[in-house]
Amino acid sequence: MQNAKTNIAETSGSVNFSETTLKNFWSKVNKTDTCWIWTGCTNAVVYGGFNIGRRQVRAHRISWMIHNGTIPKGNGYHGTCVCHSCDNPLCVNPSHLFLGSQSENIQDMIKKGRNGVSFGDKNGMRKHPESVQRGSLCTTAKLDEDKVIQIKKRVMGGEKQSSIAREFSVTKTTISYIMKRKSWRHVSI
Repeated sequence: MQNAKTNIAETSGSVNFSETTLKNFWSKVNKTDTCWIWTGCTNAVVYGGFNIGRRQVRAHRISWMIHNGTIPKGNGYHGTCVCHSCDNPLCVNPSHLFLGSQSENIQDMIKKGRNGVSFGDKNGMRKHPESVQRGSLCTTAKLDEDKVIQIKKRVMGGEKQSSIAREFSVTKTTISYIMKRKSWRHVSI
């Protein structure tokens, strides 16, 4: 049965995406030798998101459905999780994905030492630097590195942050975060 809202056809356990949906999905994937990195939008927890109709679905779940069919409903609030064996939340490589319950996903996290704050080599950004989208590489960035340099020079020259924020169509908080190195840390003048 075709579901008009999601652009997905579901028949007896398999999922058939439209050609347009598949083309859009794969245009946002960078296949490396190991992980297939999602380059589209991400959420606050750094999982990839893909819009199907009016609904956003995590990119690794879409990849699972493309390669393996529907995800079973599962018990509990979270249902069935699509987990990463590579611990890279932006990975959509089907060989790195497996199904599990929420408690199995949590046990996997604890076993791999990913519970709590990860420091040093256990930090996901250090383990998978290719998944970090900094600066203008971030799909939601309103600024680029050149504009950030201009902003820093103008603030250091005494110009008001509020007027700079209006000119660059960002908030004063954004300018403040740039100056306090809470964002755009990789850009220096």
